[in-house]
Amino acid sequence: MTNDPHTRDTRNESQGVSSSDRRGWRLRFAPIIDPSVRRPAPKPVRVDLRTVFLIGTGLWTLALVVCLILGALEFDVETARTICASGVIVGVLMLIWEHLDRWDYRRLGQ
Repeated sequence: MTNDPHTRDTRNESQGVSSSDRRGWRLRFAPIIDPSVRRPAPKPVRVDLRTVFLIGTGLWTLALVVCLILGALEFDVETARTICASGVIVGVLMLIWEHLDRWDYRRLGQ
């Protein structure tokens, strides 16, 4: 077999596998086998999580209000009410965590 890139390897073509498919397979797993061929990771982006947590907490609060209204109309929404209340609690805890994390970030940046 020659090393000419224009020469086709027909041994596996009867099985439906071309040589370019096999090379593509090797290239996809190359970073796993040899970590030195990995591309450098992109820099992380600093995101304002307050907006994300506020929107999420607001949606859980809206769902909780809907469940409370449906509960007042004597629908069985106990499970949904518990889930929504848990979502609001987790959202508030995430807002507190984000505030403390941002405070540390600003303090360390000075």
